[in-house]
Amino acid sequence: MTVSQIVETMNSGPTYQPQILLMEDEFSVAEGLKMILKEEGYGVDLATTGQSALDTLTGKDFDLLVADLRLPDMDGMEVIKRVKNNTAETKVIVITGYASVSSAVKAMKTGVVEYLAKPFTDDEFRTAVEGVLNEKSVVPYEASPMEYEDANKERMINEGEVLRVLNRDSDSAMESGNYEIPFIGIDRVGENYKTVRAPDEYHDLIKEEWPDRTAEVVRSANTLIFQKHLIEQTVEGIIGCDQDGKILIFNESMEKMLGYHKDQVVGKIHLDRLFPVGALERFREALYAEDCGSMNQLILYETDLLSNKGHEIPVQLSATLLFDQGEEIGLAVILQDLREIRLLEQQSANQGRLLQQHKMISLGRLAASVVHEINNPLSGMLNYIRLMIKILNRGSLSQEQMDKFCRYLNLIEGETARCSEIVSNLLAFSRVSNLEFSGVNLFELLEKSIMLSQHKLDLQNIEVRTEFDEKIPAIRGNFNQIQQCIINLIFNAIDAMPKGGILTIGCVCNREDDVVEIRVTDTGSGILPEYLPNIFDPFFTTKAEGEGLGLGLATVYGIIEKHKGSIGVESQIGRGTIFTIKLPKYHLDL
Repeated sequence: MTVSQIVETMNSGPTYQPQILLMEDEFSVAEGLKMILKEEGYGVDLATTGQSALDTLTGKDFDLLVADLRLPDMDGMEVIKRVKNNTAETKVIVITGYASVSSAVKAMKTGVVEYLAKPFTDDEFRTAVEGVLNEKSVVPYEASPMEYEDANKERMINEGEVLRVLNRDSDSAMESGNYEIPFIGIDRVGENYKTVRAPDEYHDLIKEEWPDRTAEVVRSANTLIFQKHLIEQTVEGIIGCDQDGKILIFNESMEKMLGYHKDQVVGKIHLDRLFPVGALERFREALYAEDCGSMNQLILYETDLLSNKGHEIPVQLSATLLFDQGEEIGLAVILQDLREIRLLEQQSANQGRLLQQHKMISLGRLAASVVHEINNPLSGMLNYIRLMIKILNRGSLSQEQMDKFCRYLNLIEGETARCSEIVSNLLAFSRVSNLEFSGVNLFELLEKSIMLSQHKLDLQNIEVRTEFDEKIPAIRGNFNQIQQCIINLIFNAIDAMPKGGILTIGCVCNREDDVVEIRVTDTGSGILPEYLPNIFDPFFTTKAEGEGLGLGLATVYGIIEKHKGSIGVESQIGRGTIFTIKLPKYHLDL
């Protein structure tokens, strides 16, 4: 049933119960959202994987899909595309703990009408669902497109430049018979409203395509303000300019980075004003290089920009040329301020500080996963608590409500314990080691290392296998430093398997040599034979420029040597890599 049918039914007949499919892999979050929806009178089905969502959709019609983008078996965006291809009338709301400009724009271009970043309140969620379900349907073919055009004309003119930067694939104009459709283009900023007409002889041909094109224009018009908000609020600097270099977009992050106010820049100065002498020419050479200067090509580049005080600011930028029907019309640039990174590099001369810095880099990579892991149980707990407060405010409790309370409290207790364990492990890993050696339980160490890395492994679709001896003897060492080594090797394995694979962590006791062996094996791309002799050298890296300092394996090597152990590597291109650590067993008389 379409949204318009829902409204009609509500106005003229029995109340229709909208059907919602909730696609969320975190049980606590899913249960909390499901209860909110049911309390509002909606019919709710739950799917915890992308495939189960698709299976459910084949047997039942839904008015709304609420979709998480990160799923254990497939990308949530792929599910959304299939849903929109098969049942275009099904509305979609995205909920994600990894909100970003790129994912939001991709979602909107796919047909998503709401985009919520976790954690959000139950009121925010309820309002979003209600708004989407009550939204008027896209103008059908029989309706006059001019009715739609009058309502959205002003928004399209004012926000046209935002759509052009965010949607490089959009046509320069939308045509349909003798109807007029607004022209949206970055090169038309500040000009009067313009329209185009299709020749009469093509009226019938274009008429057949009108519903799809109408839907595209309506969808674009309804998301322009949201997209502009994303540009303004993102932590990265964003610049958009026309083909002559005149700056048309200059977001808040750029204001903070360079000290200019937007009003001093937009439409008033050119890109060359922001570059030191000669820097823009070098950037353009790279931009127009044979492998970069074409449609849909992205260039990564490091350079300096000039602040309003004339100071040089080091930045890393991602840039792409914008095209309209094969003609270059401008440039879009996303920038990251490198001042903190450069300062960190300068402070890393001392080897001891380098070791701790590497540990904190690992901690930073862990933190992104840990924040997501904590956000989900917190969102679930907040929903349970709010529901309990709402029930309490109604007065006396029935036995059924008491049973619900017990279930909610048990869930809250479990989620709280989960948060506590995650934070405790993270704090233990982050402590500066005092190099005290004692007996180390390897089983506990390896289990905690896997736990801290688990979310990152799940995101990469990497299966973890363990092969532990029945009885693993303790080793003599420093728990934090050995854990740092294992996590580093796990991260290297993740980087080697960007499309997924198998990570095997083994631990065996070699009784003949009185040592314990730890093996970290991946099924990744492998290491070239000529790189293997230098793999543990400081500042040697096989990663692309800017992706690694070349300190990880050197740090691991140094730590293992301090523990009177050894580390070796075996690798085959296309088959994977094995790192083997050998450490002496712990003896009480040592």
